[in-house]
Amino acid sequence: GGLIIKGKIIQITEKGIVIETAQGKRKNIKKNKIIKITKKLPVNISRSKNRKSKTKRKIESWYHSLSFGYPVISGVNTGDGNIKKTFALTMDYLRFYWRIGHNKKLLAGIGLWGTSFTKEESWYESFNDLGTVQLSLSFFSASAQYYFNEIGNGFFVRADLGTVAGSVLHDLKVQSSSSLGFGFSAGIGYGIPISHETSLLFQLNYIYYGITPRFYTINLTLGWLW
Repeated sequence: GGLIIKGKIIQITEKGIVIETAQGKRKNIKKNKIIKITKKLPVNISRSKNRKSKTKRKIESWYHSLSFGYPVISGVNTGDGNIKKTFALTMDYLRFYWRIGHNKKLLAGIGLWGTSFTKEESWYESFNDLGTVQLSLSFFSASAQYYFNEIGNGFFVRADLGTVAGSVLHDLKVQSSSSLGFGFSAGIGYGIPISHETSLLFQLNYIYYGITPRFYTINLTLGWLW
């Protein structure tokens, strides 16, 4: 243990120092005690550094990610323009990531991305007789995220490659489905840590669905990584 004295040094001698406290009292501190105090300072500083390091975010070896959002822009690459939807939802789920080696910035993994649209009238001429229809798009992909700061904290870029499929439903019955095609995604995001192991993720992603007809979506999502 030790004694903390608040005040100002008013005299320095060969034997030690004289400190005047806020109450006007003078304290003589011998030189040998000052030497002992200064020798203990590096130890105390190192201990405080260790305490701070324990409060830092924990970088896990693997993560799970879940995001929900809205396809702010969506369309068909047939010249028909944007999809006029009455309801739309996009969800990136069953997504698992693993940290690559000892890297604290790079994640790689796999997962499923699903997007659904509901519309009173068809957006594609082949389905005009169906009335209210639902279009479901699926994207199973390998994914990578690179954080410029550290995993789950700050700006990051994302890229996905995988297989895509689509189906059209009427009264919850499949009317038409596509064969498997090639899909890719590219996007940017920002991570906000909310605990030692969990972060909120804001993302903007472009997804290309290489099926017939060819669809694309630009999605704005909010999710978490833990």
